[in-house]
Amino acid sequence: MKQVTPGLAGSNSLEGVRNFRSLGGLPAHGGSRVAEGLLYRSGHFGYSTAPDRQRLEAAGLHFMDLRSPWESEAEDRCVPALKTVQTPLQAKDSRDAWLWAAIREGRVSELGRALTAARAEEAMHRLYARDIAGNPSVFASFLQSLARVELPVVVHCSAGKDRTGWAIAILLTILGVPETAILEDYVQSSLPENQYLIRDSAGIVTSIDKHLRTVITPLLEARQGYLEAAWHSVEHAWGSRHSYLEDGLGITPALTNKLKARLLV
Repeated sequence: MKQVTPGLAGSNSLEGVRNFRSLGGLPAHGGSRVAEGLLYRSGHFGYSTAPDRQRLEAAGLHFMDLRSPWESEAEDRCVPALKTVQTPLQAKDSRDAWLWAAIREGRVSELGRALTAARAEEAMHRLYARDIAGNPSVFASFLQSLARVELPVVVHCSAGKDRTGWAIAILLTILGVPETAILEDYVQSSLPENQYLIRDSAGIVTSIDKHLRTVITPLLEARQGYLEAAWHSVEHAWGSRHSYLEDGLGITPALTNKLKARLLV
């Protein structure tokens, strides 16, 4: 029997956590919908408050973490051990490594000197087309784990929008959620209250002037074109979305039915 997670159903925010929201209630084919209280998505929990952690613990959430081990170590320094299944994504395209490092370390002045908004958007397209869509084994492992992990579950990375955004888009596609509803959920990560906060090495939120805000906005948002870049990439590599799901991710009818049985009502 599917049960609503106590204290979190219908919630879309935690005090110290960005981009946390429930996926319950999204429509699926045949009149089904994603069950309330079983599936969440989020940014990292490194700045969660004591009340946040109490709510998360009370909810009994299991954490599916798409970050690399070094990201987890850096961001979770103040967080007690979580019930985590880790499926880290390793970058394939190294040309933008400096950019992501500068964001994580709060070196925004460096971004202001080296970037334009157009170059930032191009970097995001590369991220989705090469690093995200080009790593099917990570997302195959994620889906296999999701079929086994104890529910309720929260899927997250650092900002909760790119790796998590693609993982959730794939999952919802398998569950039969319409593409319009998938996109509506995805772009919610662009809302100001959901966006990743740039912090310095001490964890202090970094102030950003108008020029820097213009330059880095493409990096902080979840734009429709980014998700489309990932889909175009898999269609080019695999011939179709269906082939990507079946051959790239190993999605079988049995796995599809199991995920639907676990997550839909």
